[in-house]
Amino acid sequence: MSLLLLARLTQKKTAVNSPGLVNNPTDNAAELQRIKRERLWLFTYIALFTSLLAFFILIISLIELEGSTPKRNYQKLVNILHQESLRYQQQEGLGWLNIENTLTSGIRYTLPANLIVNTLLFDSASAQINPRYTPYIRSLSDLLSAMQLEQFSTQHQKLIKGIEAAGYQFKIFIRIEGHTDSNPLAPTARFKITSS
Repeated sequence: MSLLLLARLTQKKTAVNSPGLVNNPTDNAAELQRIKRERLWLFTYIALFTSLLAFFILIISLIELEGSTPKRNYQKLVNILHQESLRYQQQEGLGWLNIENTLTSGIRYTLPANLIVNTLLFDSASAQINPRYTPYIRSLSDLLSAMQLEQFSTQHQKLIKGIEAAGYQFKIFIRIEGHTDSNPLAPTARFKITSS
């Protein structure tokens, strides 16, 4: 595009502008200068456009590098788990359960802080779950059972083989995270707190 524009600007006029007028070489030079001044913005536009094009090509090439087969397969597997969770949530009417696809960390299920008003999941300095939350915890347990995580590896072998072929290991695990308060557990408590 830029070469075509330069060729047009440097091309000499051979046709007469208007009938009866004679071309003058000084008129051609003046006309060429006027055209260059008026179209100078085009050079800036072309340079900007070329730079943007190079930038987008660079971004696309980086995406291809990061979009390796193991990562894509992992993201597909996480997405499958997420979709199955959402389907079960809708079927069973678990609107209170927050289900989040974190992509890098897997699927996160969280109980809202205000699920039962003015009631905590655990009492202070206690490891005993508040009995009012038992139906919610049981529903979450039913959801995890319905996901059939034991058979997930056999159901999605092709994707898992793509991950393992690159030297990675595929494991499904359930991690329960929570927060403690500043009051220590009693020495006779059923559980011990570790600092790790």
